[in-house]
This record gives sequence, C-alpha cells and structure tokens, in this order.
Amino acid sequence: MPQKMRVSNHSEYNKFPEKRGSIFHYINEAIEKWYENGPKIPGGNNIYSDKVVILVHIITCLFRIGL
Repeated sequence: MPQKMRVSNHSEYNKFPEKRGSIFHYINEAIEKWYENGPKIPGGNNIYSDKVVILVHIITCLFRIGL
C-alpha cells in the first residue's frame, strides 16, 4: 500500500483551492514579469516573458477575440 503524504503547510495548502482557476491570479503573475530580463538592444524589439504570451492566448480563446 502506498505511503500517504502529509501536509506540513496547512495555511498555504488551504489557500490554493481559492486561487485555482482564477484568471486574476495568473494576470498578476504575468504583469509582474511582463518583460523578459535579457540583454537590451537599442532599437530592438521587446521580448515578452512566456507567461505573458500564454496569458494573451488564454484571453483570446476565452473571449473569442483575434489579435
């Protein structure tokens, strides 16, 4: 019989189901890391983080809008 895992951080564990499925939680994370922290090239294009690209894809699918 497999060994059961025990929860050691109950406060974090109990808050997670509230955040799960919330698009606002994902939006806040994406805004914090909007731009990729790479080398800057004068006159170059902006490089966006992967979370922003995924967020924009989710929003376009959710609201059925095109870019």
